[in-house]
Amino acid sequence: MTSTNQALKGLIEERQKVWALAQSHIENLPSDEEREAHSETWQKFTDDLDARDKTIAEFRAIADRDAEIEAARESSERLAERQTEATPVALADENSDEAKLRQLLDGEVRSVDFTPERRDLTVGSATAGGNTVPTSFYATLKEHLVEVSAIRQLNVEVLTTASGEAIQVPKTTSHGSAALVGEGSAIPESDPAFGQLTLNAYKYATLVQVSNELISDTGVDLVGYIARAAGRAVGIDSGTDLVVGDGSSKPNGVITASTLGVTAAGVAAITADEVINLMFSVTSPYRSVGSFLIGDSALLAIRKLKDQNDQYLWQPALTGGEPNSILGRPYVSDPNVADLGTGNITMAYGDFSTYMIRDVGQMRVERSDDYAFNTDLVTWRVVLRTDGDLTDTTGAIKHLIQA
Repeated sequence: MTSTNQALKGLIEERQKVWALAQSHIENLPSDEEREAHSETWQKFTDDLDARDKTIAEFRAIADRDAEIEAARESSERLAERQTEATPVALADENSDEAKLRQLLDGEVRSVDFTPERRDLTVGSATAGGNTVPTSFYATLKEHLVEVSAIRQLNVEVLTTASGEAIQVPKTTSHGSAALVGEGSAIPESDPAFGQLTLNAYKYATLVQVSNELISDTGVDLVGYIARAAGRAVGIDSGTDLVVGDGSSKPNGVITASTLGVTAAGVAAITADEVINLMFSVTSPYRSVGSFLIGDSALLAIRKLKDQNDQYLWQPALTGGEPNSILGRPYVSDPNVADLGTGNITMAYGDFSTYMIRDVGQMRVERSDDYAFNTDLVTWRVVLRTDGDLTDTTGAIKHLIQA
């Protein structure tokens, strides 16, 4: 086990000890008055858990990067060994994904198209032309795209298409119902109602610039750097619209598309009952698999709330690898969701698999040596085409709005 993994194991064990102390602190208080007096201590425990979660996440990222770099080093060594052999294998390697990626980095080619592994809902096949790159490069780019886009961290449906023309997707607007029917009586008709929504391919792009010195330094993980920088930039911009976009020349964000579940009594406050009511405003099939999408301001308020049994609504995960929860259900915090304030939608709850994101399958990466010629910088352009909308408007996702 590497030193990083050993440190990570120790951090997780220490976190479990802190959580055990926090539980013991609450369970051993005999009266409501003492629980209220010790709420500040509870807050310190939760802040400590947050800090430890952040450190654990950082160590996990370091361990993952170490593994990626080691795998890349081994791959490069194998490629170098094969290239020194005058065999058909060496000739084949010149056309391999690894060789094509190196051609891109060295400026021998100017453009590549990513052709990722597709899900079952793929429409069509990859278009001809362009150069494919290793799946690991696309996976790293996609990983950082998801990392900064909260909506993509939920169980949303992702439809990947080969081309970017507008597509029509069925939308459920109401469900059918059954009725008690007497013997010999006519069975009433009750059909579900459907509409259509159009998913376009809005373009999100970023420029990443690196120095020629950095490119020539073989000890630097240039591929990882480009993937992280581009993935975060595209993820932040597209993620904002997928959450709160108004659907006008941009995605219809999940908060915008959701329906009203609860109106809070306060302008800048939330009660425990209101959070519970929001969950139960969603019908049972959706509620049982639901998640919360919540703003930072509302999350801070919820972390101080207790239910009728004097249990906090927010509960930390039992282990470092599990998500924290609200009322036993997972949540994702997104800074794009509005803060507590007059008339603001501050959280949503429901089955986010009813929100569909459409990605045009080939993420385009291009290089230019001329764009920043006077500063000796090489410019990389990354383009993602995407859109999103809610496919079930019967109340699968509902929101809470302040008074």
